[in-house]
Amino acid sequence: MDPNAAPDPGPARRNRRRAAAAGLIALPVVGSAFVLPAIANAETATAAAAFVGTTDPVPTDPDQAAVLAYLDAGYSYQDSLDLAAIWGLDLDPYGVKVKAGSSLEGGVPLKASAPADPTAADGVADERLVELFFELGYTGEDAEVLAGQWGLSRAEAKVAAGRELKVVGVLPFVDAVEEGEYVPGPDDAAVAAFFDAGHDYDDAVALAAHWGLPEPFDAKLKAGGLLRSGTALPAVPGVGD
Repeated sequence: MDPNAAPDPGPARRNRRRAAAAGLIALPVVGSAFVLPAIANAETATAAAAFVGTTDPVPTDPDQAAVLAYLDAGYSYQDSLDLAAIWGLDLDPYGVKVKAGSSLEGGVPLKASAPADPTAADGVADERLVELFFELGYTGEDAEVLAGQWGLSRAEAKVAAGRELKVVGVLPFVDAVEEGEYVPGPDDAAVAAFFDAGHDYDDAVALAAHWGLPEPFDAKLKAGGLLRSGTALPAVPGVGD
């Protein structure tokens, strides 16, 4: 997937799962872990023109400018519906876009705005945030897109996205797949094989140290790949205890 490609606006576009419905969001929450860069694409330009009534890319009305900032940050109409519910706001979608876009337009992360509760992900292990990312229907391909948008490695993007879901409830630029639609990628299958074999996070820590890998998640990928190929894991103290 091209990291700079516009989200598919067609009727077959995948719908997001509701993180709030899963009890993941502490309310009231306003928050994005990132001030996301503006992206120039046809969908955004079309949407912006619809709101401002002109092809002029610099709207003069403050509310319209905020909406444009919201769209440029990769958020969608569906996000505005989800955010209204997550934040507990009695606003229509346009009002939500104005509220969120006003912070983004000023270079302020949503989680740093006045009613924010950026502590929702405090104390949550990175491994759990990655698991949350996949549990809510996102994929390795989505992580690739987010890594490109955020200037992170793919592994870092998964952690950051899990934190974003925990604190905010929605992700820009990508959509979660519906149940029955998701086809695991190689990374996802390797991680699943690791857990299916009865291993846990502590095992991943021990294996990462044994193999000299930078992150426990990297050990899960390597171990899962070995297990999928029928190769036994090395006898490492603490693994499988």
